[in-house]
Amino acid sequence: MTNVYATPEKGLIRRGLVHFGVETLRAQGYSVRRSPGHGARQVYEATKDGKTLLAAVRTSQDTWFAFPRLADDSGWLTLDDVDWVLVASVDTPHEPTQAHVHWMPAADVRLRFDAAYRARLAAGNVVPLGRGLWLSLYDRNAPSPVSHVGGGFGLDYPAIATQSMTEILAAMPEFEEAMAPESIEAQTFDEETDTPAFDLLEAKRMIARALNVPIEAVRIIIEV
Repeated sequence: MTNVYATPEKGLIRRGLVHFGVETLRAQGYSVRRSPGHGARQVYEATKDGKTLLAAVRTSQDTWFAFPRLADDSGWLTLDDVDWVLVASVDTPHEPTQAHVHWMPAADVRLRFDAAYRARLAAGNVVPLGRGLWLSLYDRNAPSPVSHVGGGFGLDYPAIATQSMTEILAAMPEFEEAMAPESIEAQTFDEETDTPAFDLLEAKRMIARALNVPIEAVRIIIEV
């Protein structure tokens, strides 16, 4: 999936999509602020008519989005904590011209991620705990291929806002300013999936699985 920090341009697009998503909620009459207590994760409090809900904001530059499975396999990081999910996505991975905002009840998103997770395990796929499981916005939910199970969110929840990428990027600061880290904590997370940018324990698990040895037998030495 897309590495949103691969180039300054991709970082700028990600920030532009987040801004577009949040401004869309405000245009819908919500008062929006980052939710305290969620660290670098993109979780917002959206208040309207005296009622506050929690929304997870996702961006997509390849028309897929993700949530990570909890390390103890009991549910989904961030997704289990929110009431709604907002995804701001480009219209196509190749030379996108527009962005769309999709607004979806988290209860349905959880059901579909659960179904996708079960389907991939049943098909023999490796789904590492603590890493993002990716579902498609615009490939219809179907039993085959297994990667399409649970997908089609953008078809079932049509866009509540659409804007040209040119207009979105024109409203953003220059690359250097846009890519400046908001905090030390923000530098340690992939904001697309809420997962650590580098997880030493997960790296050891992957090596152990590949070599078919106990995780206790794997040692990683870092020299600087």
